[in-house]
Amino acid sequence: MWAVINRKHSFNISHKLQEHILYMELTSTSADIKDFIFQYAKNFSENNIDSTTIYLQTSPVWDQNEEAKIQLKNYANDVDDYHRKFLAHLIDDEQFWKHVQDTLVIMMEKNQECVFTVSDEMGNQIHQDCAFYIKPLINILSRNYDYYLLLLSQKQVSLYRGREAKLFEINVPDMPINMDEIMEFDDPEKSIQNKTSSKTGPGLSGAMIYHGHGAYIDAKNDNLIRFCTSVDNAASQKISSQNTPLLIASDIKTYSIFSKLSKIKGILNQYVRLDKRSLHPDLLGKRAWEVMKEIQQQDINDEISQNLQKLEYEKSSRNSQEVLNKAYYGQVDTLLVRPEDELKVNIKMENGLLKAERINNGSNNNITELTNYTAINTLKNGGMVYSVENGKQLDSPLAAILRY
Repeated sequence: MWAVINRKHSFNISHKLQEHILYMELTSTSADIKDFIFQYAKNFSENNIDSTTIYLQTSPVWDQNEEAKIQLKNYANDVDDYHRKFLAHLIDDEQFWKHVQDTLVIMMEKNQECVFTVSDEMGNQIHQDCAFYIKPLINILSRNYDYYLLLLSQKQVSLYRGREAKLFEINVPDMPINMDEIMEFDDPEKSIQNKTSSKTGPGLSGAMIYHGHGAYIDAKNDNLIRFCTSVDNAASQKISSQNTPLLIASDIKTYSIFSKLSKIKGILNQYVRLDKRSLHPDLLGKRAWEVMKEIQQQDINDEISQNLQKLEYEKSSRNSQEVLNKAYYGQVDTLLVRPEDELKVNIKMENGLLKAERINNGSNNNITELTNYTAINTLKNGGMVYSVENGKQLDSPLAAILRY
């Protein structure tokens, strides 16, 4: 999981930095990082601001970061005096190191310092550029972090709005709180019969699984269908967005029945398997996000494969100079980059076109990394960016599917 520690210039790491730094909630998610990157790209301009981006390998065990602190001291030698002091305060703040995960990401320029901690390993690297170096973070931009989660147990029913591993319960007035509430509307004799039979069903390995294709359904399953129908009638009134997926947390029988009869669009074909512990919202949220990440990573891989195929038959370009200009002028719909490429160039404007020249003779005027710079301009103009990992068939540093 990712978390944002801070994002703005004035934030507070500890009392000694009150005038300089402002802590954000440590419970912020990678969705916040995604929002930050999009906002940064949207406001990106050709202002030649010197930017430094540091990726630092760290440990979630706070007292095992001595090597990381030494590495950060070495990186501090390469920045200006103002930010050298900023990094020195980070290094000395023990409370700060208690919140890091596997990688610390530090972005610094004249008017802001942004510090993120992420659970992915990205190694040690420093980039000094006219823009923040966002390429290692590109893959999170394709994910949809919002979803609905329906906890559908015979003992408990709840509807949540999820964002990553955080769950926010939604009040649904007409939704039953459990199956017993449905049974109360039966006549007393039937209610007793159904409640007695339900004690023998859940959790037994021999319980029948309903497939929805004319299979025999006993009285207990009839009650389960009525239960699922009642939940669906109420939940469908609250789930208004057709584009937000619904994840079910349930046992396989209840999930199968609900997904067959529901009027709700966007029910996912995977579910969260319930046990006694997973009824707690914190653990339920973690398990839900694990399932969502797996589903979305497969979706991203499929989208990358489709975009690689589109390069062959749609209007596209693999010419780096052309793609650079198309991105700058908002003509790139989808950009594909290779994460391993590091192409340092000088960017110049000549006759209305950007020209990228490889660095030579120690030139340091408007130095940038070509693929990173092109990615930022693609995002600025509403395009999508994908990072194509090693082994994929991308034969150039930059490839773009064009809008027109």
